[in-house]
Amino acid sequence: MDQFDKIFKRYFVRLCSYSHSIIGSEGVAEDMVQEAFIVLSQNKEVLQKPEIFIKSFLYTSVRNICLNHVRRRNLSYRFNHETINDGLDHADYLNDLIKAEIFGELHKELSRLPKQCKRICELIYLEEKSYEEVADEMDLSINTIKTQRQRALKYLKSKFTASLYFLFFIKILYLIYNHL
Repeated sequence: MDQFDKIFKRYFVRLCSYSHSIIGSEGVAEDMVQEAFIVLSQNKEVLQKPEIFIKSFLYTSVRNICLNHVRRRNLSYRFNHETINDGLDHADYLNDLIKAEIFGELHKELSRLPKQCKRICELIYLEEKSYEEVADEMDLSINTIKTQRQRALKYLKSKFTASLYFLFFIKILYLIYNHL
């Protein structure tokens, strides 16, 4: 199975659910997700990136395709805050933006890890393999896998603590501002 098929199989249903939460129609939601996968298939460069980057790319693409669909659908109506968003909550949109930012930052920080440590994290968290599977694949002991994983988490935690507080603060300000 090639990379594209693997990604399609892993994320299609999740992306359809996400798209449905924006669009409100199951059939149209699937069309939006298929369109995002077409964009991905045409972008060979993205397919060479780590899976976390591809996942972020897909979620962002689906969101943008859905928003464009909603806007096109509502072009014939007079601008109305509720119809243009058609089921979209600004807080949800902000959550999506924050998630995309976090995925981008996570990808950047993962690329800074030592090669072995990075690979261990990819296998455990992205490919959802057990310690035993990773140890067998990399020809390392389970203790080494656990130690490298802990080092990676410690590093990522140190890098994300300040930025996560900042993003949380921005979200709180946004919510306060929109409820006044």
